[in-house]
Amino acid sequence: MVPSEIELLRIKLLAIDLRLHEMTQEAQESQIDVTRLERAVDNCRLARALGDEDAAEEELAPRLQASRDRLHRRLRTIKTAKDSRWRTRVQLAVACARKIQERQDGRDSGDGS
Repeated sequence: MVPSEIELLRIKLLAIDLRLHEMTQEAQESQIDVTRLERAVDNCRLARALGDEDAAEEELAPRLQASRDRLHRRLRTIKTAKDSRWRTRVQLAVACARKIQERQDGRDSGDGS
């Protein structure tokens, strides 16, 4: 049995929602990583200001930038997925309305015999 357009759109919507959930969790993990690294950089700056010359801010800065970049990429991907989910919802609404109209047209044509 071939799935209908409505079933395919519902499956697509479910897949988007599942992936969106995963991406949101990944973005939250990235945000935690960024926050952790920002605090580490701040601690290094404070330590250096207090005279600790061994503070390794230079080592953390590239990792912090990479984490920020990763977070921004994930947030852009989430926005794209949300846009796709919206378009799929619209397609599903149109497909459902078309199906309702087809049923109504079928009943109307059967009544006029």
